[in-house]
Amino acid sequence: MREACTVEHRRSARLALVAAVLSVSVACAGSDDDPAGARTPSPTAVTEAATADATDRTSVGAAGIGVADLRASSQFYRSAFGMVELRAFEIPGYMDEIVLGFDDMTRGAAVVLMHYTDGRERDYQDNPVKLVFYVPDPTATARAIEAAGGSIVLEPAPQAALDDAVVGLAKDPDGYTLELLEAGGGTGG
Repeated sequence: MREACTVEHRRSARLALVAAVLSVSVACAGSDDDPAGARTPSPTAVTEAATADATDRTSVGAAGIGVADLRASSQFYRSAFGMVELRAFEIPGYMDEIVLGFDDMTRGAAVVLMHYTDGRERDYQDNPVKLVFYVPDPTATARAIEAAGGSIVLEPAPQAALDDAVVGLAKDPDGYTLELLEAGGGTGG
């Protein structure tokens, strides 16, 4: 029962985050890849789903990372992890964002790619941030990361500290660390 509650709680948190993001971007039609917004959930549907599943617990629904090139970073995460663009929008004079997730939104938190447009200089390279991805095959994912333009820091291998779960480390094009943890394995961190 606890596992079912946790899964439902994670789903609720993700939907609430997406609803909040979408409420800011209702006026946006879609992305360059999806100008009509055909694959993007409607703000009303996501908001209703989030409201119906809301809980009184606190959780993290997304992580935002600053990137040098929104389109290139979006393509990287879509190619390497099979993520989909949930929404792209602009906060005029401050930043542009692309929200990525998994197409069914029943697994994983969203990744928010951010590019600041406020005129202040930003350092987008090699920041000390790690995103942890639970993947069915860390070795295959490592190859997909390389093919998408990322690099491998530590080849996937069993880690004794994580009950022999297969773990690998990679870098995205902006230098963010990506931990590849075998789904169903030990605990990442």
